[in-house]
Amino acid sequence: MSIATAATSSTANSIAPIPIKSAWLQKTIENLVVSFKSEETRQWLQVFIVDPVIQYIMEKSFPYVIIVIVIIAAMILLLVSTFLLVFFRTATKCKHCETLMSAL
Repeated sequence: MSIATAATSSTANSIAPIPIKSAWLQKTIENLVVSFKSEETRQWLQVFIVDPVIQYIMEKSFPYVIIVIVIIAAMILLLVSTFLLVFFRTATKCKHCETLMSAL
């Protein structure tokens, strides 16, 4: 199957074929396309390339994720405590507030 046939037969991705002058290069690309379509190759790529890369990224970024979670939790705690202080502070009147209000 040539690249032109493969490109015109796919309905989801209709990409215009690139004219390749070298027969060796065209044959190599066709072999790669056929190889990547096999389930065995996909599993090999998944096990030996994709999974280790994802695992490495997660190992390196995990401490930063924990730091971000702690900072967000601290911010939420400060927000709730500030809200509660303002709410309960305005609910009770102090004697200075009463003298200010009576003067107006």
